[in-house]
Amino acid sequence: MQYYFQDILLRDIITRYQIRNTKEIKELALYLSSNISNLCSYRKLSSMISVKSLNTVKNYLDHLENAFLFFRMGMFDYSLKKQMNNPYKMYCVDTALARSVSFNFSQDLGRIYENIVFIELLRNGYEVYYWKSKQNYEVDFLIRQGRDIIDIIQVSLIISNAKTKEREIRSILEASKTFNLKKAKIITEDYASEHTENGVHIDFIPLWQWLISDHCAIPDSSL
Repeated sequence: MQYYFQDILLRDIITRYQIRNTKEIKELALYLSSNISNLCSYRKLSSMISVKSLNTVKNYLDHLENAFLFFRMGMFDYSLKKQMNNPYKMYCVDTALARSVSFNFSQDLGRIYENIVFIELLRNGYEVYYWKSKQNYEVDFLIRQGRDIIDIIQVSLIISNAKTKEREIRSILEASKTFNLKKAKIITEDYASEHTENGVHIDFIPLWQWLISDHCAIPDSSL
């Protein structure tokens, strides 16, 4: 795995784009490997790898994305300017690959699950965003088709804690109200159930079950 990762960096990025300062992009790739599913900004990353130019950091991320190694996901807003000014989340094409090269791979299984869900949505051609309300309610994934948001997906590994469950449901309800949706999903480790509140039906689905289900079908948000 480590050899494969280094081979991608060398042949598909460093050689292809004639990058002279290989240390910078290697450090960036290692940092991203250790921080999958985390919020990032160009300024934060430039500070982490000691690069003064934000444009250089952006170019490095473009190269990593063009090599299908890492992917950015922005925060949804109907204003393109606001989308561009908000932090984005970073995901790796393969969590095992990220773990093999990371010095301090996150043991947060929730973030690993979130990375898996993102890659599966991306693989199936969905346009995805995260979302955060003015009241700081947040959902992991909004699926967009055209100008419409058609589905909401939250990833919550452990849902047995009452406060955690309440927080996740509240975030779903806020997003459902904002985008006029009547259905949503919360992907869990092993908890399966259903919940209806304020006219919104929420399916709790274990990750393994979601992965083998017909999740590629576009939901009817009017139901």
